[in-house]
Amino acid sequence: MILGSGWGGFGLARSLNTKYYQPVIVTPRTYFVFTPLLAGTAVGTLEFRTAMESSHSLRGVEVVRGWGDSVDVANKSLLVDGGGGGGSDKFNVPYDKLVVAVGCYAQTFDIPGVKEHALFLKDVGDARRIRRRILDRFEDASLPSCTPARARELLHFAIVGGGPTGIEFAAELHDLLQDDLIRIYPGLVRDAARITVFDVAPAILGMFDEKLQKYARAVFARQGIRVQTSHHVLEVLPDAVVTEEEGRVPVGAVVWSTGLATNPFVKNALGRPFKPYPDDARAAEWEILKTPKSGQLVVDTRLRVLGAPIGNGDGSGNGHPVPLDDIFALGDCCAIAHQSLPATAQVADQQADWLARALNRAAASNTNAKRKSLADVDDQPEFKFRSLGIMAYLGGWRAITQSGGADVKGRMAWLLWRTAYLTKSVSWRNKLLIPTYW
Repeated sequence: MILGSGWGGFGLARSLNTKYYQPVIVTPRTYFVFTPLLAGTAVGTLEFRTAMESSHSLRGVEVVRGWGDSVDVANKSLLVDGGGGGGSDKFNVPYDKLVVAVGCYAQTFDIPGVKEHALFLKDVGDARRIRRRILDRFEDASLPSCTPARARELLHFAIVGGGPTGIEFAAELHDLLQDDLIRIYPGLVRDAARITVFDVAPAILGMFDEKLQKYARAVFARQGIRVQTSHHVLEVLPDAVVTEEEGRVPVGAVVWSTGLATNPFVKNALGRPFKPYPDDARAAEWEILKTPKSGQLVVDTRLRVLGAPIGNGDGSGNGHPVPLDDIFALGDCCAIAHQSLPATAQVADQQADWLARALNRAAASNTNAKRKSLADVDDQPEFKFRSLGIMAYLGGWRAITQSGGADVKGRMAWLLWRTAYLTKSVSWRNKLLIPTYW
């Protein structure tokens, strides 16, 4: 039973050997989204289907559209809400092994107006809304009744968050304005359109070396993209951003990209005490361990979720963390104990690949030994993350990449950026469509 169809869930399902396993994906979104391409789809560089892969295309994999509601750990059963979240169609599905790969939500820091008025970039639906908003703002600004001052307000696009997602969207938006929309609205693009990046940190792209950060700022400065670091957003209004440093700043659209928040499923469904031995009245209640700050599931180096008796009851763990053999977690919703990994698609992808190989090998060993017990990963090597580098597009066919101490910038980095994304695309359909659109 795999919860989620992102980099972790989809990657695991497509790699499990269906000779040994019957993968079932439970997800409200029955497709995989190639998230690094979303910025390009939002501005029309790519069409939306190039960033999507249907989960139904995976052979031997069953897909259930629904939300995980609660988990009965003792009886190994998942309650699924398939009725749109309203509780009208709930049903139980038993599992042998549960893999939690539900990802995270966008972090809003409880800032007023963000959920109501900002645009996010986590799904294809978000990219569609952003594209529609951009084009609507240009149509509004081109009306004869629109004054130049009002046009500058409508065509001021704000991006909150200076990480790779926010920076790449700002770069793609710049390309849209200068390569395409300038042919349709030359006066508006030259005189009114503006892009501003707000970030609370003192520098954008904090995970890159300082030289690459300076290069990115220099490229943005030449392109006319305004970067406002050390700025604190206090509120998002329908037509403005309110910051502590500048007050009310009129904008036509706000794209929010400021980090990750814990998925409610992890907080609620996996936050309740449970008894691993329900028939034993003496057994202590257990809890699933989570990180104190972010609330992520804590897993061991074999990606098994850790649990422990509450207090020092009669449970076998005696208060010490114990891996739950049949519950795993992948991606942003989990953290390996005593390790700090980046919250990137690269980590979830490698974890999915490792878990699939470990489970496949364990099942093959079980079959060869003619054991009837469930496959266990105890004998498999531990998961180790291998960073393949980080990259970000800066617009105008320029990018930056950083890998193993080697920094590349400019056109060569742009070529590496596009090659990497094209190589990681799943289907042959998209491997052909993506370079065609590019």
